[in-house]
Amino acid sequence: MTTPWACTSLVLALLLLAFGWAPSASAAEPVTPAAASRVAFSRLATGLVEPTSVTSAGGANLFITERTGRVRVWNPRLGLRPTSWLDLRSVVRSSGGEQGLLGLSFDPRFAVTGRAYLTYTRADGALVLALVRTKGVAGGPHVSPILVVPHPGAANHNGGSLAWRSNAELLLGTGDGGGAGDGFDNARRPASRLGKVLIVEVNKARPTARVWLSGVRNPWKMSVDSVRREVLIGDVGQDTFEEVDRVPLRTVSGDLGWPCREGLSTYDSGRCAGRRMTAPLAVFCHDTVAGCPAGRMAESIIGGYVYRGRTDAARLAGQYVAGDFVTGNVWTVAPGGAVRTVGSLPQLTSFGETASKEIVAVTYDGSLWRLRATA
Repeated sequence: MTTPWACTSLVLALLLLAFGWAPSASAAEPVTPAAASRVAFSRLATGLVEPTSVTSAGGANLFITERTGRVRVWNPRLGLRPTSWLDLRSVVRSSGGEQGLLGLSFDPRFAVTGRAYLTYTRADGALVLALVRTKGVAGGPHVSPILVVPHPGAANHNGGSLAWRSNAELLLGTGDGGGAGDGFDNARRPASRLGKVLIVEVNKARPTARVWLSGVRNPWKMSVDSVRREVLIGDVGQDTFEEVDRVPLRTVSGDLGWPCREGLSTYDSGRCAGRRMTAPLAVFCHDTVAGCPAGRMAESIIGGYVYRGRTDAARLAGQYVAGDFVTGNVWTVAPGGAVRTVGSLPQLTSFGETASKEIVAVTYDGSLWRLRATA
């Protein structure tokens, strides 16, 4: 069987137009001439409990969310600190395998505002976006919900990824409501906040949210490349394909296609009419797809980051690094969509970025890792 990545650029362009898919556009940028052929991961810490995200507040510390509800801190000199920066286990529901404390992101002006934002599932299964205030509060950080997205019916596909469109606009990814095949028909419906990427205007006295992108299944994870000014999203697939989507930040609104399509393949033709969909930047296949190369196999994609650090700039600059929880495959994706299998990290749950733009990762076994190019 002919696989999607085997198509020539001309045939692919014709397919995109024929099925109402808009190409995933990006500004021109010189690509690293000697892109990394291999990467390796060095372990920085162990002892975490089911980590779900890792991020920086702009300093040396890394902040890691644990699915059960704690936020832990790792310091390059002191290692993983024994106490929690935050402990939300009393309000976080983590009984479902995909529920829990899901994401954390610090205000781009955290040094001034002292604010961060996190996502978790609460007792009734709803997805909560909460404000964390660290300045002007007694007794440690203060957490207060600012947005609740109801999530009835199923415990999976909660989303919870966060990224910054601007200093005042926080992007929040939500899953399609769970189950299989978007049985609740949320992703394509403008009235539903599920199966979307929302823009949350967090600086308002009462933060507001609006739908920016529709047609996502379970975005895990997303990041913004500040150089090319675009968001990249790892969207977990159904039975056949996983995908990486790319959308310029200047986009007014967009549709990423689910459940009409999964990757570049039609999933439900009955839910395609009238949609102008953006094609994925890259597609990965399940092992059930005939002819799927082992290096391109994926079953639960983990979105990553475009490398903008200095240590490995000669080999990784401008390359998007992503991976997969099930197969452990790790890839680089070039701006034009070319994919290279560069390593492996089993049980990968999230990538992160240090203050100096180096890429780190966490795995389900409780480890924190740093990525380096080796060849």
